Amino acid sequence: IRGLDLVTPNSRIKCFVYSSQDEMRQCLGIDGGGWAIMDEIHTLGLFPIQHECFHILFNGAVGHPKSAFFIEGIGQYFELTKDTQMVSRDLAIVRKYSNQPIESWANGSKQFWDSPKEGWITITYSISGMFVRRLIQQFGLIRFKEFYRIIDDKTSITVLDGFERVYGTSLHDFVNNFSDNVRSSP
Repeated sequence: IRGLDLVTPNSRIKCFVYSSQDEMRQCLGIDGGGWAIMDEIHTLGLFPIQHECFHILFNGAVGHPKSAFFIEGIGQYFELTKDTQMVSRDLAIVRKYSNQPIESWANGSKQFWDSPKEGWITITYSISGMFVRRLIQQFGLIRFKEFYRIIDDKTSITVLDGFERVYGTSLHDFVNNFSDNVRSSP
């Protein structure tokens, strides 16, 4: 949290752990492994708690963008910073699925969760995490936060416009460069 320059919350984060999808669906009306809803975490089991907690802290400090790709990407990036084996796994997934519609997931024209799965999780988590990792490596965390903030769901700035405004390149060109680098890296 300190490395990402986030503020510790003033109050405790409520966490609801469900024992089954049926129980989660009955209480929330939605399925999934975990959800950060306002200042509450709702998870199926204990595993997603840290990931969902990060969403509450980061979104609370920076904003809540229109694109699930970047919301989940920064959450995955946080996990990647702590686990080098996860970086290798996610890089292999990105290489395997490099023909997938990354730009469409990023700009929101294709649903984030509408993707193939590797094991129990959709590949978009791995792809978005590695994509955000690349953005932060190339442009820095401050610029990523600026981008995240200006595409907040309370603004009228689109992902495409915000990307070009903050990074000085089109999302399309950056996706192509990202894909080329992933395919050619050792």
